[in-house]
Amino acid sequence: MKRSERPSPPRLAVRLIKRLDRYRTNHAIVNDLQEVFTRIYRERGLNIACLWYWGQCLDAVHKDILFNLKWRFIMLKNYIKIAYRNINKQKAYSCINISGLTIGFTCFILIFLFIQYEISYDRFHENSNRIYRVIHEETENDEIASSKITSSKPALVPILLNEFPEVESATRVGRYLMGSISIKSDAFFIKKWVWADKRIFDVF
Repeated sequence: MKRSERPSPPRLAVRLIKRLDRYRTNHAIVNDLQEVFTRIYRERGLNIACLWYWGQCLDAVHKDILFNLKWRFIMLKNYIKIAYRNINKQKAYSCINISGLTIGFTCFILIFLFIQYEISYDRFHENSNRIYRVIHEETENDEIASSKITSSKPALVPILLNEFPEVESATRVGRYLMGSISIKSDAFFIKKWVWADKRIFDVF
């Protein structure tokens, strides 16, 4: 069986080589590889020629990556030197710029943390999208007061459960600065304590 005089190397390997920076400055690379590929193909077969071509391709890609990293590191090093010289040459101007940049980044981070906290408030609860907190607003002469109180009357929970069927469960939580607790015959005086009814485990 007569072999083709001009076999084609792997298309993917050719595409990879054509994307290298070295190919953009020297278009003869692909032609040179094609000639060697054709010679190996005639002498040792298509599989050996394809393996050789892929080896050359991967080697070229590896060297191209190292070459780019090397020159990027050199350029970065030069940029740092130029920046250092400019800072020493114009200290007052550089101090103003660096201070402004630092203040800007600090403000950005603080604003980002504040927004993240507000958005993620109580999101750790499994059913956070179905949990609501009752806010108490006192009215005077049919006008809503400017202040809002994060508390409500104890009788509100039975009313919500009895008159609003969409309310699945409700719980009450109270906080006291000080008080006494009796357990059987033992009495305790506690400062800053919190109590809740048994339905708190249905909500949280």
